[in-house]
Amino acid sequence: MTFSDRLLAKIATDIARDSSVELNMDTELLLSGLVDSLGLLTLVDWIQGDQRIGIDPGDMELENFQTAGRIVEFTERQITRNLW
Repeated sequence: MTFSDRLLAKIATDIARDSSVELNMDTELLLSGLVDSLGLLTLVDWIQGDQRIGIDPGDMELENFQTAGRIVEFTERQITRNLW
């Protein structure tokens, strides 16, 4: 199972406030209210553990967490940054 698949499953089963929403990589998470602030913190904690990376609180911006696709892109950048 890829990180993208695990991410969508995590959001759908543990974080989304409305389980009837069909999630994909472009589903709006924050502005739609599907994920609230506590859900975002839970998601960040899960990402850090799943990907073994640190996420600086300053990086917790809307543009990085707006959709699952953006989360994957952000996470890939963090992994690359940690390699240096």
